[in-house]
Amino acid sequence: MFLPMPTATSNPEVPRYLPVIPFPAYAYVPGRAPHPAAAEGHLIGRHEPTGAVIVGLGPSDDPAWLRGVDLFNHGYYWEAHEVWEGTWKACGKRGLIADFVKALIKLAACGVKVREGRPNGVKRHAVAARKLLESIAASESVHNEVLGLSLTDLIAFCEAAAEVRVNTADADAQPRPVFSFILRPVIPPCD
Repeated sequence: MFLPMPTATSNPEVPRYLPVIPFPAYAYVPGRAPHPAAAEGHLIGRHEPTGAVIVGLGPSDDPAWLRGVDLFNHGYYWEAHEVWEGTWKACGKRGLIADFVKALIKLAACGVKVREGRPNGVKRHAVAARKLLESIAASESVHNEVLGLSLTDLIAFCEAAAEVRVNTADADAQPRPVFSFILRPVIPPCD
């Protein structure tokens, strides 16, 4: 499900799925801030949830999956990409779940390219994400929802992302959402 994105990342209308884990000090934009793993980077001394194998297409409460959603929704695109990449690798880089996570990694990369001011990269990643999602949607075992997100909505998200205007004002290290939509996965109820 997607809702319009409020302009401020602190807006309470933007859900937090793992609110106990604080956001990084800045959103990494290559060439605009220290690399997160560098000596002065925001990852030094911090531990993000590591990727785990996600079994099944239904909603997931996997910490790495939900951390990536939090980071993405609040404008930490590079960081979301990195967290989701761990999940993609844990899932063996192949199969429906791996392809789904790879599509989200491409969307996060799209956000990074917006922040870098690279319109060709934005379009390339958005188109690649859309193709992956369309392939998943064509699978007989999928009924339009993966990990609590609608494939129809995500495909529309990719189309909108491909048309996002690149603005050089977005190129600083302040976390800032650049898309007009957020991810709101359904998560399994607590027992």
